Amino acid sequence: MKTKIENIDDLRSEIIYLELQCAQQEEVLACHTKMAIEQLHTPIMLFNKLHSWFGGGTTDKKEEHDWVSNTLHAILPLVLDKVFFRKSGFMVKTLAALIAQNMATLITKDTVVDGVNYVAEWIKSIKVKNAENRTPDFGIPPDSETY
Repeated sequence: MKTKIENIDDLRSEIIYLELQCAQQEEVLACHTKMAIEQLHTPIMLFNKLHSWFGGGTTDKKEEHDWVSNTLHAILPLVLDKVFFRKSGFMVKTLAALIAQNMATLITKDTVVDGVNYVAEWIKSIKVKNAENRTPDFGIPPDSETY
């Protein structure tokens, strides 16, 4: 409901009223936020404990994953579940997902680049060996001339 402001005193009193209302709403929001954090504290603590038990413990150094690792974290467990362990039970799928997560942390874009470079060098070495073993072909067989 709007109040009519007719002079400067009405304006100042309206500003003070709005500032008080803003402060009260901030206190209410802070109280709600604090209550929500207190309610989520126990589940978050439990999740962190379970995460540390399964090899995801807290470390001092912050591991940064690149886009290859993040993609593999999402895709590798799904591929293993849908392709290789289609008719397996819950425990096998869970173990496969845990192993896939650990494998995804080991594979980074640097390891992918190193693997591609290794394969490229191997292919180049095969081509060089094949090129050295060939006999030169001049197009005319040596016994084809008539005498």
